Amino acid sequence: MKSNKIKIHLIRSPEYSSEDLTEVYELLNSFKGPMNFEMNDHEFNKKDFYFLNYDLYPRHNFKFDSDKKKKEFIKELGYPLSFEELFSLCDSFRKENLIGKNDFVVLITKRFNSLNWFSHCNNKKNVFIHAAEWEKFYIKAHHKYPVAYQVVENVLQNLMDIESLDGYNDFVHYHVRGCINDFCKDKREVILKLRTADICGSCMKRILNMNIPNSLIDQVFQILEGLRAQFLFNKAIKRFTGPYGLIVNDDYKLLMPHLGNTELKLEPLFKALYILFLKNPDGIRLNDLYNYKEELKNIYKRINLNVTPEEINNRIIDMINPVEGSFNEKKSKINRRIKDQLGKTESEHFKISGNRGMPFKINLSPANIDIRI
Repeated sequence: MKSNKIKIHLIRSPEYSSEDLTEVYELLNSFKGPMNFEMNDHEFNKKDFYFLNYDLYPRHNFKFDSDKKKKEFIKELGYPLSFEELFSLCDSFRKENLIGKNDFVVLITKRFNSLNWFSHCNNKKNVFIHAAEWEKFYIKAHHKYPVAYQVVENVLQNLMDIESLDGYNDFVHYHVRGCINDFCKDKREVILKLRTADICGSCMKRILNMNIPNSLIDQVFQILEGLRAQFLFNKAIKRFTGPYGLIVNDDYKLLMPHLGNTELKLEPLFKALYILFLKNPDGIRLNDLYNYKEELKNIYKRINLNVTPEEINNRIIDMINPVEGSFNEKKSKINRRIKDQLGKTESEHFKISGNRGMPFKINLSPANIDIRI
């Protein structure tokens, strides 16, 4: 492989929401490395792809002959599509957007495919991933975790060039072993892959023999372990004993590394105030908060790019006024958001705490706060 950088374009079919696509993108994009993920909310013209029209389901026959084995027709779920039909959407996106042949195009769809597979990658680096039914039959969590896993799985398998090998080989495991390359003929077996987040010895040997860069391998393992931690979110919180930590990345996202870079989500103004306290671990007295006005304004401006200078000034002044300001209201709302996301016990480590007249601060060790802005 000539370049360590790999660009992966995430797109969707019409029935898969842009909100869900964004969830998958943000999850993958929280792990930095040579795999660069891009999201494109591309809209396909249903006139060009007749099979995207739901009213054609009862009359829809397979357009291609290569996918022989068809899934039983269930009207409510949609007629299953052939691989070629799904990949034709990827090809169309490539052509229209001048995508390079070394880039991956990943189509996330709720449409069933003829072999009832979770995903597949062809030799053009086109990938489809089936995103339906996860919450219903397989997991008690958002489907973004297994879908993101499938993205990484297909990219790695393509780089391993498994498809070029004839017949059965050591790198496609038809008996599940908890490796990323488990075939999972029984789809319920896929849960083991998500829980182990592992690559077996024979597959690692293939990866090394294919000269896949160490930086990419490291990113793959970071993603797999991160997805595993988030997939097991509730159990992970209960068994975690510390140290708790927080990363402020260059996109001003608050990421918790002990939970696989799960994002702590706050509204822009709340996030600006929270980051100010992270940058000042010894705490800030309410009467001194006005001294941080310019720093707070700069943080807020970088988080909320659409806000005007006048709005920035008014909102910050209102919040930091020691007499009539809304700091206590904002602090309470921030702490409530954190409690809603992490639960009562774990949220105590991340809340802004303190009493009037004393410094307010976040109860995280400064050594475990990583600010990258």
